[in-house]
Formats: sequence, structure tokens, C-alpha cells
Amino acid sequence: MLKISLLFGLFLLFSLHLQAQTTSPLLIGRVGVNQTQIAFTYAGKIWLVDRNGGAARRLSDVPNEETNPVFSPDGKQIAFSRSNGYDLDVYVVSADGSGEARRLTFQARDDLAITWTISGREIVFQSTRAEGGIPRFYKIAVENGALEETLPLPQAFDGSYSPDGGKMAYNPRDFRFGEWRYYRGGLTAPIWIADLKTGALERLPNQNYNDRNPMWIGDKIYTVSDRTGIFNLFAYDLKTKQAKQLTKFDAQGIRTAAAARNAICFVQNGRIHLFDLQSGQDKTVEVSLSSSDTSEMNPRTVSAMRFLDFTSSSVSGNKIAVGARGEVLLFDTITGESKNLTNTSGSAERYPAISPDNKSVAYFSDESGEYMLHVRSLATDVVKKISIELKPSFYFDMVWSPDSKKLVFPDRRLNLWLVDVESGTAQKIDTSTYSAQESWQPDWSPDSRFLTYAKRLKNRAGTVFIYDLAAKKSV
Repeated sequence: MLKISLLFGLFLLFSLHLQAQTTSPLLIGRVGVNQTQIAFTYAGKIWLVDRNGGAARRLSDVPNEETNPVFSPDGKQIAFSRSNGYDLDVYVVSADGSGEARRLTFQARDDLAITWTISGREIVFQSTRAEGGIPRFYKIAVENGALEETLPLPQAFDGSYSPDGGKMAYNPRDFRFGEWRYYRGGLTAPIWIADLKTGALERLPNQNYNDRNPMWIGDKIYTVSDRTGIFNLFAYDLKTKQAKQLTKFDAQGIRTAAAARNAICFVQNGRIHLFDLQSGQDKTVEVSLSSSDTSEMNPRTVSAMRFLDFTSSSVSGNKIAVGARGEVLLFDTITGESKNLTNTSGSAERYPAISPDNKSVAYFSDESGEYMLHVRSLATDVVKKISIELKPSFYFDMVWSPDSKKLVFPDRRLNLWLVDVESGTAQKIDTSTYSAQESWQPDWSPDSRFLTYAKRLKNRAGTVFIYDLAAKKSV
């Protein structure tokens, strides 16, 4: 045991080689837009590019991470958040990048720039500085950095003022679960309208889907919504109370969006788009980056120790599979050799599990664009790819049967799945009605015929079920 522990300790020093790419599509974060240019985050920095596209340039030369660029109403200034060691603070700088950025907040909590007041004299930011760590909106004066004023919203994550500044369309929930495709659980993200004077609230029509990035322009509130299953751009008319779909992406949806008076800028499939509100047409904004400006993206070797997340040991203990940075790594505790089994920078592999016969390792991969089950032969490296369902969810914590022929695992839709590896078929064997059902604790009988698992009933009582594989039912 000591030998294995020492060898595994050495394995923690196993490093991954990262390859930088500066060609489109890019891993773009938050965006902002004014009448002439677009601000976007990439590689931890804020970049500026003309709305017609072209060469992008860095907003600043500081090494600190920067995010959340937001243009002022007149388009002359940019508010953003910059890391100062262990937290993010709000800064403001000229939109042409000239001069030094001026720091406005100094609390030891993350302050994320969200929007500007209609007058352009104050910046609204989100922070968890309140008691209990509740995310709330605050506003601070741009000129003199006067003490922050709390907006009368109990909890908020993103927002946009009405044209007269008296109301705000905002998200009271974050988008953590909204990033899961087809998520329809109890924490979907709706949009509310709050009257900032009276406190009156109005919820935009929502049938348990995710609406985010509210953008209030005239008598319409534009949102990024997954009501069709994929995040697209919608416009909600405050007069007719009807929503209209403006884009029709059917594979990769919109990740984030921001608005100017006459256009909406959004990111889809790693590319920046500009949607013209008058013509109803969108175009792709071609962006090029100079390699001299992306030195931090150059190929380099980093330790994987900080990123180890899922581990699986073989029955004999001679092999250990580990998930790290979306890769599956295999370590031989006898020879001390290690190997990156997947080595796929363009996809994520998670939750590796070594079969009891020590011949295969199974894991989930989004190589195809959706999660599938991959079973890799340790002898030949041949991978068998198994589709689980038509609209895949997020799967985790798989358990092999003792005969190494079947796998059982849950998903985020509260289902329990059984996969026959040889036939490549998957079947749903049970579904929980308890929203907090996380661990099913599946276990197999020694002959692999029966499967036990724990499931909570409607009254939340924990109950053990036995599934008979031959009869294909729980007994």
C-alpha cells in the first residue's frame, strides 16, 4: 500500500502539454458593444475590434485577468472587472484604450461589472459582499467613486435598465444549470421586471426554460433563451406580450450577448455575431489576433496536480485512471509508467472507470458534440462509442458489473441507466421524483445478475431497490 501511495504521489506531478490556438473559432467570454466597436474577453484579457471585424487589440497591457466589458451609454467609456490577487474589482477606462484604467471598488469580494445607469454617471456591479454572501446589485459613481448604493433587488445576476431608468429587467438566478443543455430542473433562470421605486415585480412568461442576458431596448426586452432546446435570440414585446425568435441555431447555441442601440452582439460556436435590429439580419464578425498579443497562450507544460477530479483503481490496484483537465490519464503502479489515454484538446472526457477484468476503461466524452459513453481497450486502444439517448444529458459516477459486461450510472435528469457494453445498448431502468436525488449508490451482486440502488420516494424516504437483469424489472 505504501508503494502504491508513493507512486500515486509521483503521478500527481504528471504534466499535460497545452497547445495554444489563436485562430477562429475562439473561446470567447463576455462581450460588449457600442456604435463602432466590440469588446470581448479572450484568454483572460479584454480585446477591442471594429464592428466590421479585423485585427483585435488588447484593452490594456497589465497581466491581470480581466472580464465583463460594458460600454457606457455614450460609448466613450468601458467598465470592466480586473483581478487583484484573490478578487475582482470594477475599473473604468476610455473606450479607445487610452490612459490608465481607474479602480472604483476595493472590497475583498468579487465585483462584476454588469451595466451602466441611463445617465452614464454610475456603474452597476454584482457582488456577494452582503451578509450571507447573497449576490446583489450595487451602483457606484464613476467620477468620485462615492459609496456604493444597493439596488432594491433581493438577489440578481444580470440586468438591464428600462429606457427611462425606472425599471430593470434582471435574472434572479445564475446560469450554472442553464449551461446544461435541455436543463428543465427547479433552478431554471427566468427574467423578472422590477420597478425600482415601488418594488413591484413582473415575471416574463416562462415555462421552466432558461432566459438570460436581458437587454431592454425601446419597448422590447431581448433575451438569450433555450425555450426551443438550443439557446437563441428572442425579443419579448412589452405591448403585445409576445416573444419572437430572431435566430434559429440548431446545433451550438448562443453563449452570451450584449446590446447597443441598433444592434446586438453575441457569441455562437466561438464566433462573434452582430444582429442588426432594423434589418433583422445577423453577420459573423471576423476577428484576427496577433500572436505577439497572446504570449500566455503559447504551448507550455503545466502540472496536472491542481486539476485532478475523478479517480478509479483497478481491482488488483496495479492501475489507476484519473480524469484531469478533460483528459483520462492512466498510471501503472507496478512500472511507474503513465499515459494520456485520450489526449483530445478539443473535447472533454470525464468519470473514468477501469473494468474489473482490467481490460478496459470507460468514460464519458463530448467528442461528438453530445455526451456519449466510450469504452477503450487497454490492450489495443480501440474505442467503442455508445450513444445513450436521443437528447443526451450529463452522466457521472459509473459502476462496472463484476463480469465487466455492463455499466450503471445516473444522469442529471434523475434517471438511472444500464448499458450492455457488448451490444452497445442503453436502457433507463428507473427515474426518481425527488429533485435532490444525487447518489443512487448502485452495487452489483457477485454474479452480475442483480443490481441494488438507493432511491428516494415522493415522501423523501430512502428506499433500497433490487433490479433483476434477467427479468428486466425491479423486485
